[in-house]
Amino acid sequence: MTLIKPGDSQWKDLLSQGAKALGQAPDENALEKCAAFARLLAQANNRVNLSSIRDPRDMAVKHFADSLAPIPYIPEGAKVADIGSGAGFPGLVLAIFRPDLQLTSIETIRKKANFQRHAALELGLSNVKIYNIRAENWKTEGDKGLLFDAVVCRALSDLSAILSWARPMLAPKGQIIAMKGPKGAQELEELDKSCLNDPPLKARVAEYSLPIEKAKRSLVIFS
Repeated sequence: MTLIKPGDSQWKDLLSQGAKALGQAPDENALEKCAAFARLLAQANNRVNLSSIRDPRDMAVKHFADSLAPIPYIPEGAKVADIGSGAGFPGLVLAIFRPDLQLTSIETIRKKANFQRHAALELGLSNVKIYNIRAENWKTEGDKGLLFDAVVCRALSDLSAILSWARPMLAPKGQIIAMKGPKGAQELEELDKSCLNDPPLKARVAEYSLPIEKAKRSLVIFS
């Protein structure tokens, strides 16, 4: 197996292949920004623990390419919140691939929020704001008047908790996109359906395969 490094030309080729497998056609600017982001993450991860995924190939597929899965479900020019965004996935990758979005990243852990701020500045992501707060405190500690067309989260918590955090942030006709593993449909089936009331939400599951390694993933979408 060829040795690749975070952000090198082979890494970009791998991300491009993964993006195309998910229906995205990345331009060189987006690939280069993702490559720069990957280098920043790898460097920072040597000092502080930001992500358990350190292998460059896994980083390209499991972090960067996977972050693109919600794109088809997010409308043009949307205001998007990523809650529990960790080191910036999927939020910063969405902001790179979709500069039309206004992305708000909400992360509880200070070192991860600080890394995101540094990365957004280095990458020139003017469409990103980062908040070091808990998602459930958005109304009191965030931008109180700001509601979102889409709230996304990745491997965050169970669906009932996600709904309780995301619903107060949702604009009318907005949607919640929970990125899950292979058992998203099962999680939805087991969800207490009273969680979908007041106001009522409809739920559906979109299944997909992680590029390259073909691991099963799912999006649970509430609208």
